[in-house]
Amino acid sequence: LEVDLLKAENDRLKVAPGPSAGSAPGQIPGSSALPSPRRSLGLALTHSFSPSLADTDLSPMDGISTCGPKEEVTLRVVVRMPPQHIIKGDLKQQEFFLGCSKVSGQVDWKLLDGAVFQVFK
Repeated sequence: LEVDLLKAENDRLKVAPGPSAGSAPGQIPGSSALPSPRRSLGLALTHSFSPSLADTDLSPMDGISTCGPKEEVTLRVVVRMPPQHIIKGDLKQQEFFLGCSKVSGQVDWKLLDGAVFQVFK
């Protein structure tokens, strides 16, 4: 059942239109309320992966969507891989949904890193 849920989520990510200039990276409209099937798989992060502000022009708030009260938002963690070569007509998957976490609307990079780490702890 979990494998089917993962395949369905990954298929949704494959067919979703690319982000527009004003949309959050990896965010698919209407899907932020979906529970993460991977949360139950016991994934663990072995190190912090927060980008430094010098490495990106994104703010921590760019990857979250509003859900419920104004001060609480749901963070969707999606890993986007660079385009892969087509091998024997098979296009490699480029986006992977990892999970969700609720965070404060006033989150900074350090708190965001901690919230993402907690999703996979």
